[in-house]
Amino acid sequence: MQEVENFKKYKLFESWAAASRELKPGAMLSKYCGLKKVLVLRISEGFFAMEDACPHKLVKLSKGELIDELEIECYWHKYRFNVKTGEECTGKNIRPVKTYSWSEEEDGIYLQIPEDATQDDPFSF
Repeated sequence: MQEVENFKKYKLFESWAAASRELKPGAMLSKYCGLKKVLVLRISEGFFAMEDACPHKLVKLSKGELIDELEIECYWHKYRFNVKTGEECTGKNIRPVKTYSWSEEEDGIYLQIPEDATQDDPFSF
């Protein structure tokens, strides 16, 4: 039997139009969802969200560089993560960055964060 995760929703934008005004293609921003710091990115394929911490030393990925709209590069040790999947792209042995899903509701655009996301051990691989 598959476990169903409990999510907490955080409203980030009033609408997709508002999100598009605030975040231009190729841009990224860091936002808090409760106590969790999240990196929100916009590429040509749409909006994506992931934890704003490199699993290696917890450096903010939002200070890094977006590479070819596909990867975010940590500025400190150059780890690269796929913006869609969170997987590390350079073959280094490190856990993926957590990614988060979106939901559109009548009153806005929400990010869905697992309720236990802030309790994860960032150093577990």
